[in-house]
Formats: sequence, structure tokens, C-alpha cells
Amino acid sequence: MDIFYIEDEESFPKAELMYELLLKASYLLTILGCSNTVGRILAGFLGTKSWVDGLILNNIALLIAGGSTMAVPFCTKFQLLALFAVIFGACVGE
Repeated sequence: MDIFYIEDEESFPKAELMYELLLKASYLLTILGCSNTVGRILAGFLGTKSWVDGLILNNIALLIAGGSTMAVPFCTKFQLLALFAVIFGACVGE
């Protein structure tokens, strides 16, 4: 019976955290959109340079976006999710 007590005791802070993140979810979408715009502008600027290969630029951006997506389960605070939104938005914009 102690197991059920521990489970219930730990679920309340997690539920409060998820509720807090739900209230701030619109900010994450805004951050993602702004970083996507910046990423597209930066990718367009770099893509016009003769020393940049567009395929390599695209592959590196997709690798970074995929790596950041794998880190999402470890993002338990809003700041970490905002960092993920910046990285993912900038890399997917390419």
C-alpha cells in the first residue's frame, strides 16, 4: 500500500507542472514561430553563399531538429521547452 501513497504523492506536483505548462503553451507557439522566421531568413542568407552546400545545410538542420526532439521528454520546465522551441523552430525553418 505504500507504493500507491508514493505514486499519488508524486503525481500532484507533476499535474501542477502540466497545468502551468498548459497555460503557457501559447507562448511556446509564438516562440516557435518567431524562431522559424529567423531560421528561414538565416538559411536563405547562407544558401546564397557560394561556399555553402544547400544539401549539407539542410541535413545539418534536420539532424539538430531531430536531436532536439529527442530531448523533449527531459524538458520539465517552461524554460527548457522554450529553448526547444527556439532550436526546433530555427532548424525546421530551413
